[in-house]
Amino acid sequence: MRYVLILLGLLVAGKAQAMDCDVAPTCEELGYSQDNDPYCADNGYMFCPLDHSYKKCVNMDCTKLGFTEDDKTSWCGKLIKCRGNAKMTLCQNLCEIADVLYDNGTCGYPDEYDSNDKTKTPVGVVFYVTDEGRHGKVLALKELEGKYENFYNFSDTENLTKKYIPMGGLDWRQVMRDYSSEDLVEAFQTLDPEIFDGKGNTQKMLQGTILAKNEERCKTLSQNSREYEWYCQATAALYCLSYAPSEKEGVNAGNWYMPSLGETMQAFGYDFEHATASGDSGAIGDVRPILNKSLRTLASKGVAAETIYDWFSWTSTRHSYASPVNTFKTFNFYSGGISSDNANQAFPLRPMLEF
Repeated sequence: MRYVLILLGLLVAGKAQAMDCDVAPTCEELGYSQDNDPYCADNGYMFCPLDHSYKKCVNMDCTKLGFTEDDKTSWCGKLIKCRGNAKMTLCQNLCEIADVLYDNGTCGYPDEYDSNDKTKTPVGVVFYVTDEGRHGKVLALKELEGKYENFYNFSDTENLTKKYIPMGGLDWRQVMRDYSSEDLVEAFQTLDPEIFDGKGNTQKMLQGTILAKNEERCKTLSQNSREYEWYCQATAALYCLSYAPSEKEGVNAGNWYMPSLGETMQAFGYDFEHATASGDSGAIGDVRPILNKSLRTLASKGVAAETIYDWFSWTSTRHSYASPVNTFKTFNFYSGGISSDNANQAFPLRPMLEF
């Protein structure tokens, strides 16, 4: 009798388990479809075991997808191998953030750059893209280097370095807009194009005039002097415009510019909807690490590249101060902080380029 009760208990338990079993998934839930895939190879379908009218492609037709066996290595920076045939490749010219941009207009992955390939020259690292990667902006491979040794201000004689670029001593009040703290927040929230227009700012800086207090001094100074750079010209803008990423002449000559505040924030990684005038909110910082990774990779391959500086750098966005006359926004690439500094100082600077 005891064995009969045990057997009945097992049967009841088995019935309960069967009743609790999940409902079997449908073919659609398993990823199958009744539609034909125009890029699927002949006999490239797998059929759903529950209903053979459903199928999914597991072997694409490389030829239909545009893959060929032609050698593209001399002109293409981003080769994609076809999953069905690794000998067939496709050139993906569209650019992505952290790609290296070449002088022939193509983009490539930094780890695939060949320093022995003289047919293309690295120009910069992509930090922003539009039109699905057809256009965007790049950060230069290195910081600018001045002709003269400078530090934070002209009178400083310790720790001199050419990495500190003076802004220049011109009066830009009549040609450039300035931004108060309230203006900045509004510009961030509305994504005002002007806050991202470093190229336009750079051209405006060339239109500045020598400050009245420096006019007589500048008449007596040599244009090839450290003092002239500090007081008599738009030095930072001129350095950006004359930048070249390599010794190869004509590589985007004259198209480099001094980045705006908004652009430096893009290169850091920002949620502009929540950004404040001090940068203490919205600073995600998710772009800077991958840019640094690309720069380190290119540096290991012999390209003159460095990681992005971790301190305050110039931007071409003016701050709203009546005195002193020239106060510009500076950006901290370590914390994402925003500050304002007098144009009679010097800071690191890395130019940008549109493509």
